[in-house]
Amino acid sequence: TGLTGNGKTVLASDYCRIEALSYEFICWIDCREIDLIEPQVRNLVGQLTKDKIAPDSAVGAVFAGILGRRPGPWLLVLDGIQDRSRIEEYIPSRGHGSILVTSNNSLNWWPGAEIIEVGEFSDDEAVDCFATYADIAAGSVDALRDSILDIVNRVGRVPVAVGMTGIYFKNTEGQLSELALQYFQDLEALSDSQSIPPGFNRTAFAAIRYAVRSLGAGSPAADSYGRSARAVVEIGALLAPELLPLNLML
Repeated sequence: TGLTGNGKTVLASDYCRIEALSYEFICWIDCREIDLIEPQVRNLVGQLTKDKIAPDSAVGAVFAGILGRRPGPWLLVLDGIQDRSRIEEYIPSRGHGSILVTSNNSLNWWPGAEIIEVGEFSDDEAVDCFATYADIAAGSVDALRDSILDIVNRVGRVPVAVGMTGIYFKNTEGQLSELALQYFQDLEALSDSQSIPPGFNRTAFAAIRYAVRSLGAGSPAADSYGRSARAVVEIGALLAPELLPLNLML
């Protein structure tokens, strides 16, 4: 559990990648849109059984039954669910497997569930992350630590925003302390409280939008590709900012 942008989905996906050989199969269900859960489950049933499920059948019971009968071990990931009641029908009452849930809501889960709180970065983690994305040499970090701390604290030390902010400063020449003033003035101009995901730090969200708007700036391909790239990534940032693979896409 944790606020949007703290990296819950990233941690879950990393776990799936690292432990992939520990499971017979992994089922990942994106639960952000409630109406899209059932179609995903129907698709998974088809993959696991090679059978087509009638549109009027109770697919939840079929899916839970499949998991309960498989020798496993299997892993079921339910990503971005807010209400336990929305997924109860897909949870088997028995079986050899594990269930991993990511949520902004830390309340009213199963009595035996282990709750892991994913919070914002510590000061050291935020400084290290910023330095990595800003491409600051290890030997220079200590001298710039105070300036970096001022920047990362103003974006709430939210992991996705720290990475985005670091990318901006990597692509801008000048002293951090001087650049920061103009940077945060620009963020204030981008502030839009109506489009911020619930629970998300206002300045952190502006940092993401600002980085998106800067894609391709100053490059020969900016006019050809920059506008399309910005449109795609900005929509992605609005829908699920924690899913942006910063070190790859940007």
